Amino acid sequence: MNCLLKVRFPSLIFIFTLSIHNANAQSHEYATALIGCRAKNQIQVANTGCMNGIIVPDFSAKTLDGKIFQLKHAKGKVVVLNFWFVACSPCRAEMPSLNKIVSSFKNDDVVFVSVALDKEADLKQFLRMNRFLFQTIADPTFIITDKTFHIKNFPTTIVIDKKGIIKLFTMGSKDTAEAIDISLDENLVRAIDDCLGKKYQKKMIFDNPPGFFKL
Repeated sequence: MNCLLKVRFPSLIFIFTLSIHNANAQSHEYATALIGCRAKNQIQVANTGCMNGIIVPDFSAKTLDGKIFQLKHAKGKVVVLNFWFVACSPCRAEMPSLNKIVSSFKNDDVVFVSVALDKEADLKQFLRMNRFLFQTIADPTFIITDKTFHIKNFPTTIVIDKKGIIKLFTMGSKDTAEAIDISLDENLVRAIDDCLGKKYQKKMIFDNPPGFFKL
């Protein structure tokens, strides 16, 4: 037993070191690409495509319901990652439409995860009054939002394909409920369909009840 450990231990160190190196390289590639996108395009709601094809950096965190989510373990599924915070009115405004999108893909291999800047207690209080169907992670220290993904504008939504590669990267939101519906349908739904190998078909306009979200 001891001999076996002595033989394999250097190999384990090599694998572990290689894994760290690959993770660091992916994070650097992502950060560099994002800086270039911001400088050239000022990413808005309509996806410019400048982040497409970039591998997303990995992260691991606990959701509000106590489950551990790790991005690399979601490979084989499409991941929709949404960044927001409670006081962000454009973030709240798009939530009813996002809920409809979650429901429309409930039978598909799609995971919907949100990362919010608020404390866990504040998020739970908000979500008791305002239903949001994404699995939610509290990130009050900005470790995921800023240190890992370098998100500066909210809401930001990223669609990640089954191989961990960005298919859609979009920042901001539209001004009216109807415009939000149209934008999310034409961008977010289209990207998810594409990742699933489905032919995109324009959905009906979502019915967002006025004044649905409360602070």
